[in-house]
Amino acid sequence: MTEYEQRLRMADIPLPRSRAYVRDVHGRPAPPSTRTENAVVALAPFTESGSQSDAVTAVSSTSALRTYAEWYLPSASDFTAFPSTGAVSNSATAAVRVVPTVEHFKQASRAAGRKEEEYLWALMQDVYTDAEQSDQYHPDAIGIESVQPHRRWFISHYAHLQAFLQRQPVLRRANIICRWLESTYRDNTRHEPRLRGEEDVVLRQLILTYLRGGELNRAISAAVTYESCVHSCILSAAQLQTVQEPWFSQTALVPLFGEYAHGELSQAWCGNEYRLDNLSQLYEESLKYRSAAAAVGVEGSVASSAPDAVSDFDAVIGAALCGNLTVLENAFKVNVNWKDMVWCYLRCALVVAFTKQLMVATSVGGEESARPAAGVVDRSYAVFIEEMTGSGDNWAVSFSQKLVLGLASRLQSGFLTRVPLEEQLQMRFILQTLTCSGGECSLLSAEPSSLLKSPALTGAPGWFDIVPQEGDSDAARLITHVVLAQDVAYGETLSPHAVQVHAGASLATSLARYAVFLALLPRYPFDEGLRAVTAMTLRLRDPRHRASVYAAFIMAAREYELQRQNLSRSELEEQEARLVRQFVTTDADENVHAEVQQLLYQRVSPAELLTHNKLAEKLMWEAMHADSLSDYLAVLRRGLSACCSFWLTEPEPEVEAIADVSSILTRRVLVEIQRRSETDGGERAGELTEGATSPFTLSQSASPVTTHERSEATFWYLLSEARGIAREHATITAQLNAAKQTAAFAEGAPASNRTLIYQLTQDEAALRCKLVEHTQRAVRHGGAVVHRDRQCLTAIIQLVQQLTEAVTLSMLSGVVESDVEEEGPVSCDELSRMQQVYGLMEELHSAGYLHPALLPQHSASALYAQIRAMRVSYGQRVHKRQVVAALLQRARGAVAEAGRVSAVVAVNSE
Repeated sequence: MTEYEQRLRMADIPLPRSRAYVRDVHGRPAPPSTRTENAVVALAPFTESGSQSDAVTAVSSTSALRTYAEWYLPSASDFTAFPSTGAVSNSATAAVRVVPTVEHFKQASRAAGRKEEEYLWALMQDVYTDAEQSDQYHPDAIGIESVQPHRRWFISHYAHLQAFLQRQPVLRRANIICRWLESTYRDNTRHEPRLRGEEDVVLRQLILTYLRGGELNRAISAAVTYESCVHSCILSAAQLQTVQEPWFSQTALVPLFGEYAHGELSQAWCGNEYRLDNLSQLYEESLKYRSAAAAVGVEGSVASSAPDAVSDFDAVIGAALCGNLTVLENAFKVNVNWKDMVWCYLRCALVVAFTKQLMVATSVGGEESARPAAGVVDRSYAVFIEEMTGSGDNWAVSFSQKLVLGLASRLQSGFLTRVPLEEQLQMRFILQTLTCSGGECSLLSAEPSSLLKSPALTGAPGWFDIVPQEGDSDAARLITHVVLAQDVAYGETLSPHAVQVHAGASLATSLARYAVFLALLPRYPFDEGLRAVTAMTLRLRDPRHRASVYAAFIMAAREYELQRQNLSRSELEEQEARLVRQFVTTDADENVHAEVQQLLYQRVSPAELLTHNKLAEKLMWEAMHADSLSDYLAVLRRGLSACCSFWLTEPEPEVEAIADVSSILTRRVLVEIQRRSETDGGERAGELTEGATSPFTLSQSASPVTTHERSEATFWYLLSEARGIAREHATITAQLNAAKQTAAFAEGAPASNRTLIYQLTQDEAALRCKLVEHTQRAVRHGGAVVHRDRQCLTAIIQLVQQLTEAVTLSMLSGVVESDVEEEGPVSCDELSRMQQVYGLMEELHSAGYLHPALLPQHSASALYAQIRAMRVSYGQRVHKRQVVAALLQRARGAVAEAGRVSAVVAVNSE
């Protein structure tokens, strides 16, 4: 693990292998319970023979970061439809819908054992499913409201509440949240609660536990089991017994919470005519509450039993059933948590609202249908309901406003900043769900005016204007996907909350940090990670936000590779170019491309540059982001101007930056210009009729690069290449000289040393020839550079001086016997080297480059000094050759004389 990974605390979180999912048409895991109307998730179609291909596959062990991110990847056919310039096409994001999305994330969280995440996705699924079927709610399905609106047409209380909730979206969503709180409580207390104490206290604790979980039927069963006739009757009397009316078949129904969802439903009349009166009696019972000893926590445990515990429990049970919030909240303060608090608050609010609606519906007030008649409930309970809900025809709207304000103040003051992130997001989604209703993102648009100035909903539209902590990959993943899912819902008009308007910058920050983790994910190639990041980023509508995500990914990939040091800078540049081309091709908005370049230019430190100059780095990014012929031409012209400025930099030219830019222009820009111009020229030629154009016209239209521009690019590239060749030639020459010196001091050069000298001689000659060729070509293209700026003549002079220096070095190498033995060819070769240099000088003179008005004196002095050094080195080499030849001849003569003397002595001795 690199230092960069350690700094960001990367973790590869695997999902279980044993989990089998049904895959949709895009290859994504599809939850088995997905609604059929959300047709984007479906089984693979059956073939004509009845077989089903690729319907079920197993999920491989992979990271949760990757599993969640790849949900937004479109199919192969959709991914080829790229957005047009200046806008993001909807084709890349049209396949994603919110209900299947949150269902998929819920299943993934369940498989990974993240319970609170699963609860969050389940809540979002319930809310968006309700919003999806809101068009099917028809409280006036049988048309009675247009006939006599003041008459009572529904038979059962259940039908009245259905019509009421279908007209009140805030209360309907509060009902959904209350059901969700009950289901999460049941999931955490699946086993029977462990209760201790007297039997009467245990029974009441058990009943409260079941009521907290929304299980009225189990509470009644417990009362029957403990043979408590009183509690059995009380709980049964709280049910909504109803009759199945024809009205139900005309509209979708709203699932109710708690005891409201556990009534009997039959074809015959079974109405509970005394239910409201029963609630009145329970309200009187709740007023007898004296202490907090009857509080019930999440696990159903209580404090030590007090003498009045039994009556306190009965009071709390009555408060839960009649909606007495004061008593119920006080009872839960012993083991309070935010879910219990929200459940108490929403349950009591809904019970009060339901009771008020039923009082209005069952009254005989004639035209004043919004005012409950006396006698329906006891006076004390009626006063309590009136105080809680208010009066008037719009009591439900004002009551909904107060409900949201009260809940927001409770959560913000005591819980919102003190819980884990998953639960914090649950709270924020609850507040946002209740804040946004009826197509408006703010409920605070009506009276009373005091609510408008309440600080409880300050910044309410920005509930999700949050960013993850630096280095927390799970937080970045969760926040990103929660906010993206809400944006998908907004696009489907299932949510009125435009998260990108109120939290667009925060979403971009979260997604950028998420992109960094995806870039660093083990066993996840950069191109696949960027493809997933691009699929999510395309949902952002602000070009600056999209650019920040792309820049974060590119920077993370570069820093990671620089830490690993497995790639050279040229290889890293090619890899980065592929990544840039990948998102540039997908997101063709030019504003995004420009912003990405600006961000990279600002954020890259000098130690992380792939080139040797910030301007060269900027030109490299411009070449990577270029997406049209005009873009490449602009990069070419800026690059040529930059090369000229690099050469004229004081005190020394920035030759490394010239090498970077010239390489970019030659390997990338000119190649793309040629390819695109040929493509455009071929298309135009196909469009023109026969005889409408000449080959000359077509060739001109296919060559947008001028001769001067091409010559300039060629010159700077040859300058950089020649510099590298000269450096390598100097190294080889030094090695050759050292090998010859070693052979000269040895009595006899071994075969290996002679082989080395031969190889180095061949390499030196090849490099010198290559250097001569590059220099000659550069001199011929140098006129374009001088035409741009006459001061660039020094670059041409520098090339000739560099070649002269290389020739000088090659002639300064030691002379050995092999050189003397091949005196004729070697002498001609050395002379030809000098003639090549003089030939270049003649070209410079013919072009007028050696004129004193053009050539600076210091450049001329350095050039002629190097030529004199070359001539001197040639003379020295010729002299050394003559000396070695004389010594060799003398040695050979001595050997011959010694041989002759030996022969004479031998003859005389005979």
